[in-house]
Amino acid sequence: SKPVEPALRIEGIRLLFKEGGKRGVWLHPDGMDEAERARFNPRAPKGLEDAACAVITLSDRASEGTYEDVSGPTLVAGLKKLGGEVVAAEVLPDGIEPLATRLQALAAEGVR
Repeated sequence: SKPVEPALRIEGIRLLFKEGGKRGVWLHPDGMDEAERARFNPRAPKGLEDAACAVITLSDRASEGTYEDVSGPTLVAGLKKLGGEVVAAEVLPDGIEPLATRLQALAAEGVR
């Protein structure tokens, strides 16, 4: 823009909405007019609609009881908030084999 208008000034830029994240859809406090809504169509995130979910934490120390896993319960709460049905919440020791074995069992039970 410098060759065309060296004193160019851009004003009136604002964030209209933001989707996703912890709070879902955020709309600008001044709102959006009908044309903006039609063009951008902000929408709430889709829920999980009773989807079977599993939370598996991998940690040798947590699986041995050395310390309490806090990430798993946090994920469980988030999945439930989105409408998921948490059918398993487990702490397994580190390693591919324990995880692979459990994922195969969950898949056989219909957990995607």
